[in-house]
Amino acid sequence: MPRALPFPIVLSLLLVVPPAAGESSFSETHRAAARGTVTIHNPDGAVVVRGWTRDQVSVAGVIEDERHTFLRFEVTGDEAEVAIEGEELSFMQRVFLGDGPSAARLEVWVPRGSRVTVNSRSAHIGVAGVTGALTLASSHGVVEVTGAPARVVASTVSGAIRFAGRTEDLTARSVSGSVEAEGVGRRLVAATVSGSIRGAGENLQQVEMQSVSGALEFAGSVRAGGRLEAQTTSGDVDLVLPPDLEAAYRLSTARGRIENGFGPPPRREDAGLGLRFGRLGARVSASTGSGELALLAPPEGHAARQ
Repeated sequence: MPRALPFPIVLSLLLVVPPAAGESSFSETHRAAARGTVTIHNPDGAVVVRGWTRDQVSVAGVIEDERHTFLRFEVTGDEAEVAIEGEELSFMQRVFLGDGPSAARLEVWVPRGSRVTVNSRSAHIGVAGVTGALTLASSHGVVEVTGAPARVVASTVSGAIRFAGRTEDLTARSVSGSVEAEGVGRRLVAATVSGSIRGAGENLQQVEMQSVSGALEFAGSVRAGGRLEAQTTSGDVDLVLPPDLEAAYRLSTARGRIENGFGPPPRREDAGLGLRFGRLGARVSASTGSGELALLAPPEGHAARQ
């Protein structure tokens, strides 16, 4: 069984490269509120959002085919909107050109305190240096975030979700994409159907990890009165926690095995193997149908990173 250890995330933010032959570039800047809302729509390609100290939103990028695709950039009060849109096409144009606008690669600089929303069908999304709340969605693209946003809500269908930095609240949901989150301070909620989930954080109030067939791994700690719940139908579950964590543990597997690095062995129950021990403080529960479950202490000198 693989061990869930504190892990580094190498966050490679997407770069907007110079235009190639047949592509067109653009650049536009408007004044914007320091703590306003920025909404970005780009169906395909890439979106990189970076926070800065200026009270401006600046957009630069490349459109693969400008003949039927254009940039719409509007600022109204505290709200800025950046959108890649396409013209209405005839039936024959859609046959040869496809539905919707052409792919675009965007780099958007926003005031660092902005609340940012990015929506896409398949564009890769990268965000760095934004301290406001983030809402990010791409059906088939990868979502990567670094920095210290107030809150992150990310969703994909098949793309991976990766976070490395510091946030108090992270919610990540995917169907087949994996989720990796390091540096969550209070609340981590992650769910997939088949993708794996790896989380790390110290002194969390709430950790919820759920998957049908994906493996679940958490390394860190839960505060007194907090709870950690990990549930998967057929995946493995690895929990790396301090041995002196005051918690009530409840672990179970229907057809796998349980490894308890903290002491008492599991017992055979009607529904498989079970393990209950500890005292009130935090609540730690983990279950898997056919996977294996391990409760482990961090290696000496390797405490879970914040």
